[in-house]
Amino acid sequence: MENIKKGIKGLYFIFILLNLCTVFSNTNVRSIKMVEIFLFAIFFVFFVSYKIKKDKLIQIVHRIPKRFIIVFSIILIIIGLLARVGLMFIKYNDPASDYGTFFYNAADFSESNVISAQRYISIFPYLVPYIMVLGYVFKLVGVSYNATIAFNVVLDVLSAIILFIAFKKRTSYIRPLLISAVWMINPINIIWCAFAAPIVIVNFLFILLSTLFEFKEKQKDTWKIFSFELIIGIILGIANSFRPIFIIFLIALILYELLKLLQNIKNIKRVVSIVIGIFILLISYTFISKIEFKYIQNIVGTEVAHSSGWTLYVGANVESNGTWNQSDGEKFIEKYNDISNSAENIQKEFQNEAILRIKTNGKRANINLIKEKFKVLTQNMAGYSVDQFWNIQNRTENEKYKKCVGFWTNIFVFIIILLNLLVIIIQNDDLKMYMYMLLSIGLVISHLLVEVSSRYTIHIIVPFSIIGVLNIYNLLKNNGKDNAKIYDKAECK
Repeated sequence: MENIKKGIKGLYFIFILLNLCTVFSNTNVRSIKMVEIFLFAIFFVFFVSYKIKKDKLIQIVHRIPKRFIIVFSIILIIIGLLARVGLMFIKYNDPASDYGTFFYNAADFSESNVISAQRYISIFPYLVPYIMVLGYVFKLVGVSYNATIAFNVVLDVLSAIILFIAFKKRTSYIRPLLISAVWMINPINIIWCAFAAPIVIVNFLFILLSTLFEFKEKQKDTWKIFSFELIIGIILGIANSFRPIFIIFLIALILYELLKLLQNIKNIKRVVSIVIGIFILLISYTFISKIEFKYIQNIVGTEVAHSSGWTLYVGANVESNGTWNQSDGEKFIEKYNDISNSAENIQKEFQNEAILRIKTNGKRANINLIKEKFKVLTQNMAGYSVDQFWNIQNRTENEKYKKCVGFWTNIFVFIIILLNLLVIIIQNDDLKMYMYMLLSIGLVISHLLVEVSSRYTIHIIVPFSIIGVLNIYNLLKNNGKDNAKIYDKAECK
């Protein structure tokens, strides 16, 4: 069991190092690159010092006043809240591209309860849930772009509150405050509140599921554990309809449960309980997914596709490194305009062509394609977010302001990823950390066979933030062992 845990931790360490390398290689602003080098140098010195003089270093860390951490966290939370409110005072262009699809279809749905772009949506039915939710928001407050932003802000602030509740201890405020503060001050989270896109709601669902997972792990009663498994399975099924990546969360959960099974292999009663829990999770997820699919089909008003050939087809394009491209886009339009071609048939045709494209590419080209797609997914989350944020704004000046936002966003993302490297030295006996590691790796790996964009892995910021902050907290309380109780009590003095 210990070897498996070390293997996962080592794999995650390599995964984070690769992330840091791709982020650093993509940095073309001198000031940002210099700061990243400086931050990595600090980490390296800390790593070496920790290995040589662990006890002395921990004593230095413990001298940080607890009240300072609490006050500083609260200040960051307030700044994050003000930044989100400030988004509503910016002038924006009319929504276009994917953002326009969500906004205008939601506006139509709010007035007629009908999805207007029926044929397009039938091909990509996972667009429906966010359109419906945003449509209901418009029903309540009226159709406006500010209503979209306000809805995103409410969800994002709720995410911070839920994180606080999830990681709250009876006598401890530092851990939940740190996690909430990091979430609120994260410029990636702030920026995406300004978009008519399901980024924020999907992150919210990831956090909600993480919270339910944390609560489940605190339970001692078997029937309460089973109840949480049932609830998590239901929420997973609903969440997967918003974006079909929550299957990765399900897989990470099952792998985590199997780790627990191995840890309790001699306890037959515990093993049986874990196996039953996995079945409850799978059955509830599958059942809700099928109901959700039928419900979406009724809302769209026509047969919808249940295959995903298009994203496989684009993802196999060597010339575009698996990203959307004009050539494939034109081929999609050609099939789309053929009214006799059903939504499912279009996806099936692209699926067959994707398989043919992968075979034609050859082994070496496909390996190189995966490498390039990994770069696309991991190297430019910050730059992509800032560029998209500027593109939707109705402004032609303030280039210095954009550079400031870009600087802070790039550095923050680098810090969050860097904090994840601490898993290699923080001795944490909490098995739950491994679930978040598996989730992080899975969110990237799951996209390596399909169409890629820097936007698609923004949700990795959820497990990254949780792991990074928990690493810091475990360091502050002396590696999660010797002085943990003393540290927690000191917070309340």
